[in-house]
Order: sequence, then structure tokens, then C-alpha cells
Amino acid sequence: MAERLLKLDPKDITYLKKLEGLTEEQVKDFYLKNQAGSYFIKRSGLLYKMEKRFGVNGYSIITEVPDLKEYENIRQMMGIVENDTKPFVVMKTTIHINENDLKFIDFGTASISNTNISTKAYLLEMACTRSSNRAMRLSTNCGWTSDTELSYSEDIQNAVDNVQEEKAPKPKSQKKEKEEVVEEAPVVSSPEIIPVEEKVEISRTDMMKAIKSIQEDFGYTDLQLSKTIEKLFNKRMLASLTIEELKIIHDKMLSLKAA
Repeated sequence: MAERLLKLDPKDITYLKKLEGLTEEQVKDFYLKNQAGSYFIKRSGLLYKMEKRFGVNGYSIITEVPDLKEYENIRQMMGIVENDTKPFVVMKTTIHINENDLKFIDFGTASISNTNISTKAYLLEMACTRSSNRAMRLSTNCGWTSDTELSYSEDIQNAVDNVQEEKAPKPKSQKKEKEEVVEEAPVVSSPEIIPVEEKVEISRTDMMKAIKSIQEDFGYTDLQLSKTIEKLFNKRMLASLTIEELKIIHDKMLSLKAA
């Protein structure tokens, strides 16, 4: 059964702001919770922790295919019989900390049974993301479970992303106002009241959602996006970018999609 993810309420946001030393916008970008009230951290939150603890250039992340012995051991530990031919992907991530030469290693798996519908065609990408997320949690002593460990459905995730901010309430007397207008003498609306030249400002949150949408449609992995951000701005996460930098990433991904 898919986990039911919920938006963070004001108490959650206040708690996480104080506990993690984050802004309200960062808390909304980095965390989700389930119906039981447990918190889950997104990849953007893990990358933020990595940069804060080790610096932008203070570490490296290498994700690779494990050797055959490691692969067979993991299949055996998970109770997968030898003649089971269903797709089962295992990836291994090593995080190297430059300052003290420490290494943190973890594995990630992806199969038909432990991923949601939207990622069944991308088992390799999911295994890569899970392994790197686990390694980042290990290296930053993060106790929150990553949201990629859940088998939630795509429509629930989209609903959570779209309701982080409360919608404006609808006018209560809308129907009554329409009836009153009908009773009045016909009035020709002036084109001057239509703000055709009004400039619409796009928020950072909306821009990040647009980038994530393009990423999913194009099959652009989190690792590829992180490398693109690092190459352009010497950063590794969307949440650390300015609105101008987000627009550059957005336009670049659109051009790749068009190509």
C-alpha cells in the first residue's frame, strides 16, 4: 500500500525550523511527512546538509555497479531465489570526504515491487538515487528517512507539492454578485481595466517545481541535474540557487528537451 504523504502544518514548520536551523522556505523544500506524523527528507535537503557540513568542493560522490559477490549477497539477504528473473537493480555509492580522507559507502536497490508506477521504467535511476541518498544520510548523521524509500504514488506526491501554500479563499457571495449585475443596466467593460501589460513575477518555489516537472518528463536524473548545477554555478542543489540561476537551469533543460 502506498504511503499517504501530507503537507507540513505550521507546527511542523516551526519545529523543523528550530531543530534544523532552516528558513520556512527551506523546510517546505526539504521535508515531507506521512499520515503517522513521521518526517521524510528530500534529496535537496540531503545535498544542503552535505554542502553545509563539508563545503561545495569538500566531497565527491561516486555511484557504480557493485561487484558480483556484493550483488549476489544482497539478493540472498533480501530472500530473492536464484531462478527469479524479475528485474532487480543494485547500485553502490561511495562518498569521499576530502579533508580527512573518510569514505562512506551504502547500497540502493530498485525492483518492480519496491518502486511506484512512475519509476518502473527507470529502475537504474531509482537505485542510483537511493544509494546516494543513503550514503549522504550516513555521512551527515541524518536520522530522517529519504522520501525515495517510500512507494508513494505520483498523484499523491504532486498533491503534496501543490498544496505547500494555502490557496486564496474563493469569494462567498460570488453567485449573488452575478445576479445583481444581471439586474443592472448593461455596461460595456473598459479595456483599461484588463492588466494586459502587468508583469507576473514567478516565485522560486514555482520555478523549482517547473524544473522538477521537466526533469521527470525528460528522464533527467538527480545526479545529472546536480552535476549541471555544479558546472554552471559551482553549487549542487536547486534550493541554493537564486531565482535568476533557477531560470537559467530551467531554460537549459527546456533546450535539452527540445533537442
